[in-house]
Amino acid sequence: MKVLIHGFGRMGKLVAQATVDKYDVQIIEDIVENDAIEGDTVTIDGENGARYEINVVHRFDDVKVPDVIIDFSHPSSLDPLLRYAIAKRVPLIVGTTGHNLKQMERMEQAARSIPIVRSGNFAKGFCAFKTAIASLSEQFPCAVIRIHETHHIHKADHPSGSALDIAKTIKKSCSDKTVTIGPTVDRGAIGITSERIGEEIGTHRVTFDLGDELITLTHRALDRRAFALGAVEAAERIVGNPIGYYRLEDLL
Repeated sequence: MKVLIHGFGRMGKLVAQATVDKYDVQIIEDIVENDAIEGDTVTIDGENGARYEINVVHRFDDVKVPDVIIDFSHPSSLDPLLRYAIAKRVPLIVGTTGHNLKQMERMEQAARSIPIVRSGNFAKGFCAFKTAIASLSEQFPCAVIRIHETHHIHKADHPSGSALDIAKTIKKSCSDKTVTIGPTVDRGAIGITSERIGEEIGTHRVTFDLGDELITLTHRALDRRAFALGAVEAAERIVGNPIGYYRLEDLL
């Protein structure tokens, strides 16, 4: 399988390490003002201990057409990414967060032409976490529901994409609830609060306040490698699937 990694920050490097032993990998770093790579190659240590020289390009015109694209870049590079993926009919895995509503709509439109998997959190345990949340939302639709997310101080977007995904999961069972950014005691709302501390990778806590009882579920990422492995598994599973807009849980 030929894999194109779009973006080479912390997550892009982890995805490269998780794929380079098994697949033909190339990297595109197209955010010119913030290039993480200089030159045409980068050295990657695979998980089996071998060392590889991987080709790097800075323009989509120079990309060898891949079987799948894994994106961990920046919201500002979405449009050229979508144009390329649609033109070449390449499935797309989107792990970048912080997109605005118009960008989200453009991804949904692109999914009419190619398979797209988008998630704010590619950790497989997070899928199980959301499944448990969905079950509680169905059982206790009148609960006061609060989501609290904690991340490192470098994370620009808040609330996190994962917190917003959780809210969407809850709304499938509690469609009348509105999403409130900030604490809430309203049974008709889902409150989301955010915290930025040190180098925290990512913790999400969801509380169902039943009045006489309190149910709390927590997912904490201990290593970013969990996100990379989930994204790679999504890439392996999406190739050959019909066009459409997929969630990670649709593939696992």
